[in-house]
Amino acid sequence: MHLRGKAFKQPAWQNRMINFDDELDKGQESYNQVVGKWWLSQADDRSHKIAYKKIAQEIRLFCKHEPETILDFACGGGQLLAEVAKLFPKSKFIGVDGSHKMLEKAKERLPQATFIETYLPDFKLKEKADLVIFCFPNIAPGEDCEDFYNEHGYQHPDDAKVAKYLSEAKDPEEEETDDPEELYDDILTDKVISRNLRQLCKDGGMCVRVTYSNAKRADLSKLGQLRTDFEEGCLALPVDGVKAEQLFSFEESIYKTSKVILDVYHQTEDEDDKTGGYFVSFLRAI
Repeated sequence: MHLRGKAFKQPAWQNRMINFDDELDKGQESYNQVVGKWWLSQADDRSHKIAYKKIAQEIRLFCKHEPETILDFACGGGQLLAEVAKLFPKSKFIGVDGSHKMLEKAKERLPQATFIETYLPDFKLKEKADLVIFCFPNIAPGEDCEDFYNEHGYQHPDDAKVAKYLSEAKDPEEEETDDPEELYDDILTDKVISRNLRQLCKDGGMCVRVTYSNAKRADLSKLGQLRTDFEEGCLALPVDGVKAEQLFSFEESIYKTSKVILDVYHQTEDEDDKTGGYFVSFLRAI
């Protein structure tokens, strides 16, 4: 989900407007600037603290054994990784993020972890983890990233055919508001990120994705579920006669209502984004 939207009035610590479209068009460097300040403020509020604790607990309940290595992809300020570390005291922890400002905070929270600063996705990373976490995704590829994404699966022929169908199909259960071309770009971009997550995950390992949502995963429309499965790389069935590349198998999903959904509202100003929460999905690398 790319959370791009309208201007958002900042809290008192920064009395000016953010235009997220303009800021995120700067790419991941935006997280070293005003967007980063906004996110650190959001991620440290009460709603997020509760959410991170609950997400860590769900991960602990799902994992029957303590993972040897846990990698947090786009770890931000390390809030979730710190909560997970409390429940897996013997694991090795790796946090990867493109913002040095975020990583400064993460190192303070979890000094025993290894942190890597790099723009994501990064297919040069050599790390392999038993458990990879991707929480509240908002990777912001810059306008100069087209060639990079093309080199790493954006133009995969079968994926492109499936993405075209999914972006142009009309959803009888929802009022369509997304531009098909933008939706096509979004879901293929997200699929490239999923390829990077699979590369970092050991064979048979787990990937945990935490996604903003107005509803349970199972309550999404049929088309909404297909798009989500495609983006995450766990679409197992052919669509319109074409089989997309499958990276993961879907295991389980848990939904939580939470005010963290306001992260989305702040950027879209869509009243529908004032209610909801997030779902935690468990995927197995295949």
